[in-house]
Amino acid sequence: MEDLIDLKEIAVSMVNKTYELSNGVEVNIAEDYGYTFAFGGYKRALGKCDMYQKKITISKPWAVNNLQEEHILIDTVLHEIAHAIAYEMYGDGGHGKAWKMVCRLIGYTGERTFKQDRDSTVTPPKGKYQYACPSCERIHQFYRKPKRAHSCGMCSPTFKPSLVLKLVE
Repeated sequence: MEDLIDLKEIAVSMVNKTYELSNGVEVNIAEDYGYTFAFGGYKRALGKCDMYQKKITISKPWAVNNLQEEHILIDTVLHEIAHAIAYEMYGDGGHGKAWKMVCRLIGYTGERTFKQDRDSTVTPPKGKYQYACPSCERIHQFYRKPKRAHSCGMCSPTFKPSLVLKLVE
């Protein structure tokens, strides 16, 4: 739990930091726009930036499972800070050109923070429903009951009936 407190301190300091953009323009999302940091309970995303409530959150279930992967959690905070800056300064809250430019300027790559096939050391929160691939036997976590069949994205980028995931009892 102490590691989680350390992570929160790091994230709060990142939110409170002044970032230099270009032409001497500096922005501090906490002071200039009132953003705060908090942990959230969601499981399907590592982080969120709520531009309306002025809050950057990191998923506590993801953080608890991945304290050893601090770099991914810090990248997630930078990813969300870039959203806040791009929205407040350029009106672009998505992953558009303004966001990508801000990413580069604040020292973030602009890449996806986490991708299961690339970051195999990252552990997602355990889902209520777990399904296994019949080919590679990889366990896929679902936090809601699937309404349709899914196939393993690691074995094939497109849906294949032969790779339909089976519920693990």
